[in-house]
Amino acid sequence: MISFEILQELDMSDSERMTKNIDKVINCTCNEICDQLENNNTYPYEMIEALANLINARNSLVINKSNN
Repeated sequence: MISFEILQELDMSDSERMTKNIDKVINCTCNEICDQLENNNTYPYEMIEALANLINARNSLVINKSNN
């Protein structure tokens, strides 16, 4: 998935920027999931698992930022 390739190239030292970029990837992933559900009437398990991982990564960044 292209969105994960984008994440790999990001600077992890800037948590605010990283959070915004993860938000963009989450939005893109949600749109792709909706498209698959509408067009193929299939349940994209792998994409939903990836979305959960993105949300967890975002939450970890926000928690770490607030603890510092």
